[in-house]
Amino acid sequence: MTRDQMEELARGNIERHLGDIAEEYEDEESAADAIYDEAYTLALDALVDAGVEHATAREVASSVASCFAQP
Repeated sequence: MTRDQMEELARGNIERHLGDIAEEYEDEESAADAIYDEAYTLALDALVDAGVEHATAREVASSVASCFAQP
């Protein structure tokens, strides 16, 4: 699986499942942290389920999650 394919897989899972969790938080910083954490978890799960090596999955998940919110 290429890097682009891994990023597409991760991004797709985030977009399908992230939901609107920002409303649960009082300030933008807390919301950004929560969105990043959720996005990272969703990306990592999709990649590991697809058989991507854990170290690579963590790297790609972090990169993709950063597109949604900065930790």
